[in-house]
Amino acid sequence: MRDVAQLNPTADAATLRQLILGNQLVVSQDGLHCAHIVVRRHEVERVVHSQFGVLEPSFQRTSPREGTRILGLDGRSVLVWGVVEDHPTGLWRLDGTGGGTFLTRLDTVMRPGSASGGLVRGTRFDRPREHLCLSPWGDLWPIHERAVVTPHQGGLCVVEEIAGILYAYELRQSGGIDPFKILTIQNDDRLIGIVSWQGRLMLALSRGSQSWLVELNPRAMGEVPERIQIDGNLQGVWSSPGNMTMVLLVHPRGEPEGVHRLQLSEGWIIHKGRFSLDPSSIVWSPNEFHLAATIHEGAYLDRLPHERIVGSRLDQPIPPGLHVREKLIADDGSLVATIQCDGEYDQPIIMSQAGTPVPLAWNLHSKPDGRISWTTVHGDRILTWTQGTAIV
Repeated sequence: MRDVAQLNPTADAATLRQLILGNQLVVSQDGLHCAHIVVRRHEVERVVHSQFGVLEPSFQRTSPREGTRILGLDGRSVLVWGVVEDHPTGLWRLDGTGGGTFLTRLDTVMRPGSASGGLVRGTRFDRPREHLCLSPWGDLWPIHERAVVTPHQGGLCVVEEIAGILYAYELRQSGGIDPFKILTIQNDDRLIGIVSWQGRLMLALSRGSQSWLVELNPRAMGEVPERIQIDGNLQGVWSSPGNMTMVLLVHPRGEPEGVHRLQLSEGWIIHKGRFSLDPSSIVWSPNEFHLAATIHEGAYLDRLPHERIVGSRLDQPIPPGLHVREKLIADDGSLVATIQCDGEYDQPIIMSQAGTPVPLAWNLHSKPDGRISWTTVHGDRILTWTQGTAIV
């Protein structure tokens, strides 16, 4: 167990969950560091890091609904979006040396999500027709508001539509742009996303009851780009962390509205039926051969919605009244850990052993050595726990 940070002792679980959702309480991916926002008098907000303490500068809350947001965190620094006096709204890099570094103006910011590979995107009022994407090296790159972007080999792969033409290119830190392909699309084509899969960048397009995955970067000069046809209306595509496997969400041809098929790129059908899926619930086995996802069934025909975990080797209904916040699976596809919520308390269940119910538990992950780690709130403390036995 590691004691990560101390919180305001009056904060309840509901308040802490709202802080997490608003990017105002963040724990690093390894569970070893924490940063949170503390509100002082006159709407002044300060960033507190578990190692460095209160960081400079202070931020100004501009409205009751919008405050300072923590977008990235590690043991060295914190990436923050907000308003500092005498500076435009934008991104800051704060560390323990004091003062902080203003990176760039960004008037609005969107929550990082799976659709953009966790990248920070936002807008500037003086450039209303553009979205701006923060590159891995700290520059802002203008893109079309419906562009899809994904990190690739240290750069960014961007696909955006301009005047009915799809431009696909890779942006590099040197400022160079390597074009992949220009594709003419039909008026009823929908741009679904872009994924890296086994060394190839695949663009997902959908048109009515037919969809395609189109290769953008053939690996050899003159090689014919791969083009995979999918029977049905493709609604989402996501790749495993090491890009070995893809999973696709498809509305099958001829099926009623609400019916979906969740399948792996190899053709393995994970689940078919009337359900909805939150992409953030998808988890992969360490070897990337298996996945599990939480789906919601029953929100139709006057039935109450309920959760179900489905996967390559899983089909497990969740009892009524419980909600699975997070989960992990092993290399054989079996379920090895979950964090369940009963509406009041969270309960970690690790290797079939139920832990103590706590006000809040999250950040469930596998460490590089295979052990399982998770973060909890106990009283006014944030603690990160590590299970002693590795997943086998």
